[in-house]
Amino acid sequence: MKLLFTLSALLIVTATVVAQTTPGPVLENEDIDRFIDTYEQMDREFEQLDEQFDDEEEEDLTYAELLQSYKEIFIVGEAIEIIEKYGWDKETYGEKIIAISYGTMYLLSAKSIEQMPEEQQQMMQDDFLKPLAAYVHADDLKLLKTRLDDLEEVFNEM
Repeated sequence: MKLLFTLSALLIVTATVVAQTTPGPVLENEDIDRFIDTYEQMDREFEQLDEQFDDEEEEDLTYAELLQSYKEIFIVGEAIEIIEKYGWDKETYGEKIIAISYGTMYLLSAKSIEQMPEEQQQMMQDDFLKPLAAYVHADDLKLLKTRLDDLEEVFNEM
């Protein structure tokens, strides 16, 4: 499994979001550029560390709990080295990766939902989009939307 998104994928499939703490805007254009430019190399290096992490399914995580889970994953010395090697700040990496991964999944899902019959759209928005939106600030979604084609290409390669 790919370490960067393992936790995200598991949570999206199983979690019901309990939004107690909501994220503020955390992304800048440079973060999206860095993600696109470094994802493949970082993923290869993180996969080598993958055995060190326990990918248990979590349910009902708030944004704060999800962020804490990411911080715990990336406090391992080798993980910090990889994060810093590619120009990320270890203190903000979790927030930025959550915003990029959940925001991109939100935008791609919204695009797919628009193609569904109208009666299914509301159900999918309530059951799928709203929980994803709880993890990403609206300003970050706007910024991600400007780069959605590039991000979709990265996500398709996963």
